[in-house]
Amino acid sequence: MLQLWGTAMSIRKMQNQSGISLVEVIIGMAIMLIIMAPISNSLNASIKSYQYNMAQNQNITSTRDCLNTIADELRYATAISVLSSTGSTLPGTQISYTVGTQSRTIDTVIDTPATSNTLVIAYDGAVQKQIALSNLQSITFTRNTITREKLTISVQLNNASYANSPTMTSSTNVIMQNM
Repeated sequence: MLQLWGTAMSIRKMQNQSGISLVEVIIGMAIMLIIMAPISNSLNASIKSYQYNMAQNQNITSTRDCLNTIADELRYATAISVLSSTGSTLPGTQISYTVGTQSRTIDTVIDTPATSNTLVIAYDGAVQKQIALSNLQSITFTRNTITREKLTISVQLNNASYANSPTMTSSTNVIMQNM
């Protein structure tokens, strides 16, 4: 009989206990929503800032690599001819030069979708290097008419793989030692 009495009391205790009501659940969810809204906005702004900075860093690195490669190619050239698509000599978008007995060119590829906006360095007509794959917006070569050994190279890159990617413009002067 004692055991039966204990079971009856535990049933009464369970009946007297109440759970969380629907109103309490809804109020709790509203409080969580109020707390989470500013956090999600802050997270979204941080992600956009990170993407912008990554695109900018990649553009800076690509621009530096592009200018360094071109400067290394031209520094020891013995004959340089700056060309453009219209045939004028200053400023130009293409450059032909000679290193030793080898004829070389630096030009942009715009004819094929896979390699458009790419800087191409060719030795005796054969492509040797491709730089700034699909990121090149413009390039100009300007040769100083007074001091023929100085060449200014300006490059503009934009990495389209990132949303709102900044355009990076940079230039350098190359002093050619064999001119």
